[in-house]
Amino acid sequence: MRYLHDVYPDATYRHVPYAGRKGLTVSGYGKRLPMHYMVRIGQRLYRMRCICFSNAGTPWVRVRGEQFIFSDCNHKQEV
Repeated sequence: MRYLHDVYPDATYRHVPYAGRKGLTVSGYGKRLPMHYMVRIGQRLYRMRCICFSNAGTPWVRVRGEQFIFSDCNHKQEV
């Protein structure tokens, strides 16, 4: 996986609550856990997901079939 800011430096993120149940696990651990954030690249929004198998998780986004690790310190938050 590569970092999102290396490929899409102008991407922004925003808080959008996830209302569904798909992807959530009883244990809270998994590879594709949906998060309450979305990333905007151009005019399109992509749901942020999390890989979590211990106390720390890694947020990521799939754009055009490729996974990118998300680091919020490199992107602006929309208001």
